[in-house]
Amino acid sequence: MQQLNEILWYLTEALNLKTSLPIQDELKSVLEVTERLTLLDPDSIVELDVPAHRDVVNDLFLRTSELVRTEFNSKQKSSKIYKKTHGRGADYMGAKLRGAYFIAADLREADLRYLDLIGADFRDADIRGSDQSGRGTGPTKPGNH
Repeated sequence: MQQLNEILWYLTEALNLKTSLPIQDELKSVLEVTERLTLLDPDSIVELDVPAHRDVVNDLFLRTSELVRTEFNSKQKSSKIYKKTHGRGADYMGAKLRGAYFIAADLREADLRYLDLIGADFRDADIRGSDQSGRGTGPTKPGNH
């Protein structure tokens, strides 16, 4: 049930993004299916193949992520001449950092807006003063910042 509720939360977030308009119908459809799954009796929920449902949903999340970052990056192309790409003060804005390892990284004052962070590992990373004002796309591993 927890996984289904997590999926509902992310689907709702995706639906609230203007950039997801091209796939809104698909997102709404999967949201409705997921809501129906949460109404199943306990025995049916135990038998439910949640990983299979997550595979369907994951495709939509990947597409949403691409739409968000494509839109954001197209607006940012001409605004930066020099982009620091690592360490303190780095500019990761709009980057695809899926599965990246930032274990104990110094990310102080880094630009961490509009990132694809699915599966990124930030254990013991120092993110003090970093700009996280934009929404990243996707959950990080449990226990991360």
